[in-house]
Amino acid sequence: MVEAVVLVNTEFESPRDRVLQNLKEINGVNKAYTTAYGVYDFVAEVQTKTVAELKSNILERIRKIDAVMSTTTLVVAENSFESAKNEC
Repeated sequence: MVEAVVLVNTEFESPRDRVLQNLKEINGVNKAYTTAYGVYDFVAEVQTKTVAELKSNILERIRKIDAVMSTTTLVVAENSFESAKNEC
């Protein structure tokens, strides 16, 4: 399983509710948030079976949403929070 956090930058004053809804409709996007301040406008938590599927979701789905200007992807190397929960 491949997990990633995708930081999304959109056009100024783009319709946030529409972009957020489009993110949530993408298969593999587990959670999506709007941000209040900073460079990025949205954060999406994505989980796919393969790196190829992750790449496809980002390039062919997320970046194709109207108003999305750019993305930055952070691939999770290890989920330490889940590991800590399992050790208890």
